[in-house]
Amino acid sequence: MGRISREGWRIASENVAPEAATLTVIQAETLTLEALQQSVAEHRPDILVISAHGKMVGNIAALAIGDTPHLDLGLDRMPPVVILSACHVAPRGSGAVAITDLLLREGALAVLGTQVPVEVTRNAVLMLRFLVYLAEEIAKPGQFATILDVWHHVQTSNAVSDILDGSPSLRAWATSTTINGRSVIAEFMSSRATGRLRLPHVYKDTERVLGEIADEQGQGDRVRNWFRRPGYVPESLFYVFAGRPDRIYLSSLRQQAEQARPGR
Repeated sequence: MGRISREGWRIASENVAPEAATLTVIQAETLTLEALQQSVAEHRPDILVISAHGKMVGNIAALAIGDTPHLDLGLDRMPPVVILSACHVAPRGSGAVAITDLLLREGALAVLGTQVPVEVTRNAVLMLRFLVYLAEEIAKPGQFATILDVWHHVQTSNAVSDILDGSPSLRAWATSTTINGRSVIAEFMSSRATGRLRLPHVYKDTERVLGEIADEQGQGDRVRNWFRRPGYVPESLFYVFAGRPDRIYLSSLRQQAEQARPGR
């Protein structure tokens, strides 16, 4: 998991750099709670992302740092937004005591966590897309007002990834070549889906567009069957954005980023 997570954040950093020079991504490997505390104190991030294992101990949903489960981070300055890129750190309906909720008591304004065990590569895709859209908004403001708006956009625009990650057969088909010489996913993203996906029906519309591409390949019935068997589940349904992410206005993040630019 660690290797895949590090690779995911390397890709995220490379994708963010051209979009917003005012957004800085700092990667630090912190194998103990003390190392995490020191890194946060040194860098003072506005958004803290922790890639780690979640650990259920009885009715306690903790975060594993090193080999030790933790319910608090003990930070001198809690970043306003904390993203826990870890399994089942925000269970709901089970009466569990969860680190996601306790971090709000420590001073975080919003904490993003998962309700169940999640697959690391699909988690990496969500985190990458979240960071890229955040960077785009900081560079060219106007589309999103709050950090919750960014997350909602990530959720609704992740339909094609949710569907194509539904089975190994769909994943293999997504990278196959279409009649236009591009992969299925490239064809979908670059031209076929433009202006055709309605937010209230984004999964239905995505299936329809993908089905059209499959029809052109003579694989329509096979691909549509894969949509149903084994089917798919929207990945973002497993996530909870606790606290008040609707109160994290991106205008304040932009102002901080501008003040941190060289020459200011």
